[in-house]
Amino acid sequence: MKISFITDEVTQSLEEAIAFARKHRMQGVELRSVEGLTLEQADRETLKGWKKQLDAAHLCVSNLATSFFKCDLTRENVENEIEKLELLCDAADILECHTLRGFSFFASPEHACSMEKLESCFSEPLEILARRQKILLLEADPSVNITNHTGLRDLLDRLACPQLGAVYDP
Repeated sequence: MKISFITDEVTQSLEEAIAFARKHRMQGVELRSVEGLTLEQADRETLKGWKKQLDAAHLCVSNLATSFFKCDLTRENVENEIEKLELLCDAADILECHTLRGFSFFASPEHACSMEKLESCFSEPLEILARRQKILLLEADPSVNITNHTGLRDLLDRLACPQLGAVYDP
């Protein structure tokens, strides 16, 4: 097991995040945003620069803390999120990370979601993840449709796919 933290929960500065990780004897970092850029906004050269700095500090990227599917469940958002997933997989390739954190769409009365509807939204992303050899780790969160680990287990069982797992965020 590698101990890491979500960098932007401490700082937007990668240098400060590296210093924090080293001070606390961590083995890695979980990137979400750095220097005001989300992972899908960062260009290849920026990502390569971050990777170089992390390698020099002997730190791995344990996971990408993305906002994948942390949006309202609409057709347009699903299409945009699928495009974003490709960019996130590109970032993961550069950062030599094979897991990405994701969610199950915001829960709201306007965008009520059955388990069947939610399940159907994952078919194309799971194909992309399989092709890109990545794993999406879903987080149960009070703001999204899967709010607890019982619901998360149900969704994982329904989808039964090696490209899908769970992340526990205390």
